[in-house]
Amino acid sequence: MSPSAIEVETPTMNGSKFAGSNGVETELKSSTSPLPEVKSFDASTVTIDELVTAIRVAGGVVIKNVISVEETKKIENDIRPWLDKDKAWESGEFFPKETRRAFGLASKSPTFATKVIGNPLWLGVTDAVRIIKA
Repeated sequence: MSPSAIEVETPTMNGSKFAGSNGVETELKSSTSPLPEVKSFDASTVTIDELVTAIRVAGGVVIKNVISVEETKKIENDIRPWLDKDKAWESGEFFPKETRRAFGLASKSPTFATKVIGNPLWLGVTDAVRIIKA
């Protein structure tokens, strides 16, 4: 594991309870329980440990200032041809009909590949949460 990685406990399901690697069982919340808060962090001050902990609680995080406005514009410019080719969503129920998709951003935008996927926070979190099966 790289030096930026941390150990992350992966829960295992057992009926309506889940058990972590330490064997402690916790009751799962019902579908009517309030959703956990999705935390927001600044890329210049957040640690990988903070991100992984927040992801384990809420399933995702917002990280501000990972890339600059100029890099965002470059990525948008790189993927614009694919966005323009995409068709509107049929029903518009989950996403608005105006939503357009571009898949495989790493192969379409060198800026996305180097500045987002190559970002130390991205690499550290993916190292920390990946599961390697023997």
